[in-house]
Amino acid sequence: MKNKKIKIFIILLFVILLALAAGMYYCSNFTIASEVFDIADSKIPADFESYRITQISDLQGREYSDGAEKLLSLVNEQKPDMIVITGDLIDRTRADISPAVETVRRLAETAPVYYVNGNHERGSGKNYDKLLVSLRQIGVSVLEDKSVLIKKGGSAIELIGLRDITFRQLKEGEEMATLTADKIKELKSGDYYTILLSHRPELFDYYAKGGVDLIFCGHAHGGQIRLPFAGGLYSPDQGFFPKYTNGLYEEAGVKMLVSRGLGYSMIPARFNNTPEIVTAVLHSSK
Repeated sequence: MKNKKIKIFIILLFVILLALAAGMYYCSNFTIASEVFDIADSKIPADFESYRITQISDLQGREYSDGAEKLLSLVNEQKPDMIVITGDLIDRTRADISPAVETVRRLAETAPVYYVNGNHERGSGKNYDKLLVSLRQIGVSVLEDKSVLIKKGGSAIELIGLRDITFRQLKEGEEMATLTADKIKELKSGDYYTILLSHRPELFDYYAKGGVDLIFCGHAHGGQIRLPFAGGLYSPDQGFFPKYTNGLYEEAGVKMLVSRGLGYSMIPARFNNTPEIVTAVLHSSK
């Protein structure tokens, strides 16, 4: 009798663990979460109080069974004043860019869209050229090493976009990370509250040296597999147990938001790692 109870307990435990694993897998690959972060800074003008910026990252050309309706609905719920896309909108292993273009076309009906590229755009060859043409036709602002002033009322904040480092050509003696900080300083046009869009979170220290206030990044895919209490398992260019994978980071007064992203590439699955959109709500702390 005792042995029978032990067997039943083991079977039930196995079923429960299997159900939990299946649930985690489903949530990580077939649902989308929405994360909201309040960002307060004395440099944010009062005219931008409660200004909402929604981030899309690492779509990787992913097609949704519902035609991206769930994603679009989540974005609309956020009522963004601006939508930013932080790279890897397409994937170098997928020839068809039309799903990504159609998704962005629909997003642009909600709010102005600003875009920077990622490493997968660099590896996509002529597909990236086609993507740029399509995005500009839609009305997307492509920020390839460019800055723009976003005006509201009588105030402005600055938005800077960096092209991915894989697009850069190094001269002899130059270091990529240092070049990144110098490029930001070159693009800054004044002492505005400055938001940076860039694909890679691992260059956080160098972004901060460029003199920005808030950074939006992706690239890490949330660590692909997220372990309980340990976080992300692996990220491109950060390796195992990466430092920057998900959420809000702050160093020396500079804040960085890292999105877990929406898609995947070489490893066609995520685990305990729900795809997400991220929204930052700006607050003036004056």
